Amino acid sequence: FGEMNRKVLKAVRQGLREHGGSFDFIRFKDAGKDIRRLEISLPDVLNAMALSRKSIWMHVIRKKILSSPMEIYITLELNNRIIFLYDRIIYHISSGYIE
Repeated sequence: FGEMNRKVLKAVRQGLREHGGSFDFIRFKDAGKDIRRLEISLPDVLNAMALSRKSIWMHVIRKKILSSPMEIYITLELNNRIIFLYDRIIYHISSGYIE
C-alpha cells in the first residue's frame, strides 16, 4: 500500500495544482488490477484510501493553520477538492479491480 499511497498523494497534489484540468485518473485502473493480482481485498484498499485522506486533514490540524474564519473556509474548500479527487481515484482503482 505504501507505493500506491505515494502515487495517490502525488496525484492529489497534481490535481490540486491543475484545478480539475486534464489530469489522467485512468492510470489508477492499472493500480486496481495490480491490487487484485496481489489478492488484496477491495474493502482493505478502500479503508487504506480513507486513512490516507484522513492523514491529510490530521496534518492540517496538527499544524494549527485554522486560526481565522477565512482560513477555516479555505481549508474546507481544499478538503472538498481533496475528497473529490480521492473519490475519482477510488472509482478508477475499484473499476480496475473488478475488471
